[in-house]
Amino acid sequence: MGYMTIAEAAQKLRVSIATIRRRIRAGRLRAYRNGRLLRIRESDLVALAEARQAYGWGDLSADSFAADWDNPYDAVYDDWRRRESRKR
Repeated sequence: MGYMTIAEAAQKLRVSIATIRRRIRAGRLRAYRNGRLLRIRESDLVALAEARQAYGWGDLSADSFAADWDNPYDAVYDDWRRRESRKR
């Protein structure tokens, strides 16, 4: 049973590091702390990848978008975008 860094996990799944971190925060992917570093067990990453393949992106995307896009940071961006569009 091997462990990998968040960057290695992101590269393996061909997603961003931020996506891996979001999956960890959402509880969809377990991370193990080694001091200040987070490591992901390869078997957990394989299970996530298999679930993604079994359900497809379409089935997972609604939940993912709800969790990833509905947050305070995006609300700030949306407000900024509305203000900027009025200036033009």
